[in-house]
Amino acid sequence: MIRVTDPAPDRYVPEIGFFLDRLMLIFAGALLAAVPLNHFSGNTFFVYYNLVIAGMILSIFMLRRSLSILLQIVLLLCAGYAHVIPSMAYSGLIGTGFIMMATLQVLAIVFLRTRTAIILGSSAVAVTAGFAAMVGFGVITYAPPVLARMNSGQEWIIRTISVAAYLLLATTTVQYLRSRMFQAIDRLQVINAELTAMKDHAEHLAYYDELTGLPNRHSFHQHVERRIAAGCGPAALLLLDLRRFRLINSIYGGEHGDQILITIARVLQEHRPAGLYLARMSGDEFAGWFEYEEPQQLFDALLEFRHIGRAALAEVHPHYDLSYCAAYSLFPEHGGDYGQCFMNTGIAMRQAKLHGSSSVLAYTPDMGDHVHAENLLEAELKQAVRDENFTLVYQPKIDIHTRQVLGVEALARWNSPRLGDIPPARFIPALTHSSLIEGFTLQILQQAARDLGKLQGKFGPSITIAVNISPAVALSPEFPQQCCAILQQYRIDPAAIILEITEDILITELETARTAVARFRSLGIRVSLDDFGTGYAGLSYLRNIPFHELKIDRSFVQDIAENPRSLHLFRIICEMAELFGFSVIAEGVETEAQHAALRESSCRIAQGFYYARPENL
Repeated sequence: MIRVTDPAPDRYVPEIGFFLDRLMLIFAGALLAAVPLNHFSGNTFFVYYNLVIAGMILSIFMLRRSLSILLQIVLLLCAGYAHVIPSMAYSGLIGTGFIMMATLQVLAIVFLRTRTAIILGSSAVAVTAGFAAMVGFGVITYAPPVLARMNSGQEWIIRTISVAAYLLLATTTVQYLRSRMFQAIDRLQVINAELTAMKDHAEHLAYYDELTGLPNRHSFHQHVERRIAAGCGPAALLLLDLRRFRLINSIYGGEHGDQILITIARVLQEHRPAGLYLARMSGDEFAGWFEYEEPQQLFDALLEFRHIGRAALAEVHPHYDLSYCAAYSLFPEHGGDYGQCFMNTGIAMRQAKLHGSSSVLAYTPDMGDHVHAENLLEAELKQAVRDENFTLVYQPKIDIHTRQVLGVEALARWNSPRLGDIPPARFIPALTHSSLIEGFTLQILQQAARDLGKLQGKFGPSITIAVNISPAVALSPEFPQQCCAILQQYRIDPAAIILEITEDILITELETARTAVARFRSLGIRVSLDDFGTGYAGLSYLRNIPFHELKIDRSFVQDIAENPRSLHLFRIICEMAELFGFSVIAEGVETEAQHAALRESSCRIAQGFYYARPENL
């Protein structure tokens, strides 16, 4: 919005001045009309002539708000000269002197500053009035021919008062018009300044990112194309993308996410290698263009880029397990223009995200086929989520000592009409890295709720069903209420549902993860920490977050029968979990030897192919 500030105060005519203007105008008009009445009573022409002039001035002043400033000035000049010319013809040189003095005073008001003009005008009026008074009282005398033309001292006094009043009226009117003009000029200047500032700001936004101050996508595109057109040498186009930023942004809000991006951009800008042109493309994606002469320069720059990327993430917050994916393609080997280079770098970036690589991944030509397959997979997944084409199989959780089925874990399966049978290890990560995971999770939870009655009929009424939940979904503020709605729809006891959440939930701050788990506990839903031991969980998490179960990852179970150290470590984990009040479940039991080793520990529940494979209901 354009804001117009007030002009300088000394250029305004006070409101009380408008009221005095009108009084003075009426008074001056009466005096101007009274002059000929005191002159020659038989000369009626000048009586009516002066009345017309006075009425004209009065009309101009009263209609000033509906007339333009230019028109007001022209009309006032016409009225003034209509009075001056007959006065010169009638009163001779002395009358002309009064008129010229009044004109000089008006010109002073017009061309001088307000305060100076008022002082000068008042002085001129005083001199004129004093001169007239001296003539009127005979202090100054003239020859009889001159006095015959001027008649009497009384007329001198009346004429002087009339001219003084006319002077005050004219100067006030001109001052008013001038103040209005200066006010309009000031307003136009302010508007022009603000429009110029808005234009500059818009031009800045067209080339720079408003949040970080880095060049934006458009500026980066232009820079690269200019360098290529200028015949630059070998170069690399780099992309950097934050991992799990969407999760942190959803937990802490957009302002917190913006602060992370600002910090990262600042660190990258301060420590970037010489010759690296850095830009923010969109969201949490940054880009760089680096020109080099020798391959070693590129290698050193990539190492530096990786180092400053880690430094930037470490500075944001020590508790975040933030990391990044980075990829690059070479010019002109991998593309002869900006579009081809950027597309190939994007292909390499997609590969880096899928593999979770912490290095800067280089583009290779065979990546294109893989990305095409991934794009096709994502398109088919969108259709599958929309049509609810996923099915569930259930793997039992077994009491190690009694072989009784205590619960089941719901596992999703997908047979695509176009791609065939797709294993979970392929489609689950694709869902997790897209916006499809929320709809998929709700579909699986609803299908499991529908099947719970049949499972209880098969395994007993105390059976529980576990559903895997992505941390991004589990931490969503709406998800607990969505769970309640599904449980109420199928009239299910919340204690019959167990949400298995992977250790990724522990990348958040401790208080956030604890609050999320406590929300489910307050609704009567049990929470299990899945894949324990794969990277994030520690004693502080287990001590402070109220999980119900601890599922030990299969990597701890694989060699417990052959390696005593592994068995000893497994026993320590079980004892620690019992100390915190968790139930312990061993995953991936596949042999009799592993089963026998588990019986020697305090672990009571296990699941794996040794007991039962996942089966359709």
